Amino acid sequence: MPFSSRGAKYYGNIHDLLNCGGNHDKIADALYNQLQSQGEVYGTTECGKCGAFITVSVRGNGEWEHREFAKKGGQER
Repeated sequence: MPFSSRGAKYYGNIHDLLNCGGNHDKIADALYNQLQSQGEVYGTTECGKCGAFITVSVRGNGEWEHREFAKKGGQER
C-alpha cells in the first residue's frame, strides 16, 4: 500500500484539509487576536470550508502556536 494511501486512511478527511481553499493561518491569527483581547490562553474554531478543527495556544511573551486537525467524515467532535 502506498504511504500516501495509508496516511489518508488513517487521518480520515485529510485530503479536504490539505486541498482547502481557506487560509487556516488567517483563521488562527484571528482566533489569537480574539484570545488576546479576552485574556484567554487557549481557544478552538473551525474552518468554514473544510471543517478543519483549529486550536490556538498562547504561551506568553507573544509566543503562540496553532494546530489543525481534519474532521472525520460523518462525525462531530
